[in-house]
Amino acid sequence: PCLPRLVTRKSAPSTVDLADVDVGKAFIEENNVAVVGFFKNKDCDEEKIFKRVGYSLEGVKLGVTNSDELFKYLNVAEESAVILFRKFEDAQLKFDKAIDFKSLKQFIQLNSAPHLVKYTEEEWKTIFHGKYGQHFFLWINEKDEENKEVIAAMRTVAKEFKEDIMFVLIATDEVDHKLLSKFFGIDNSEIPAFRISNTKTENIYKYKTLETL
Repeated sequence: PCLPRLVTRKSAPSTVDLADVDVGKAFIEENNVAVVGFFKNKDCDEEKIFKRVGYSLEGVKLGVTNSDELFKYLNVAEESAVILFRKFEDAQLKFDKAIDFKSLKQFIQLNSAPHLVKYTEEEWKTIFHGKYGQHFFLWINEKDEENKEVIAAMRTVAKEFKEDIMFVLIATDEVDHKLLSKFFGIDNSEIPAFRISNTKTENIYKYKTLETL
């Protein structure tokens, strides 16, 4: 079943054509993360690289525009630019390097998820089979006022080290965490608690703190 899905994805366009301001606004508003490539010269080398990156990514929507009015509406002065729009944390991030495949792909991967990822059962595959080999997990009652400072501190650290480690928040008051807690050997009586994991090719190494929060 994977091969037909892969063929379909590779044969479909990797980007959406944003022909004018209305289409561009709708594209940004409809997606939690929207990456827009602005290229004055249609089919330039930078645009081709952008589209190649699009084929290499899943779960992120990329749009391309050559529209002068959209350039003006979003205050883009460069001949070629890439901006990532998102509905969390810093709402708008501009790629500030020369456009090449590796750097652009890494920029999109690093910034298309929050610095602090909230755990859901659906996110399991993203967490353990994504690009990160190291993870920091925090089990905590997010709605408890006494925990606000701990979560804020974790979010600050997550932003600083986002290139090296994925920080995952397990909101124990919201999500079913039984399987994950069992996997890491955490009892409800230990919460709040944290664990660090190091994911290798076939094994997940788990590290337990000697002290409680």
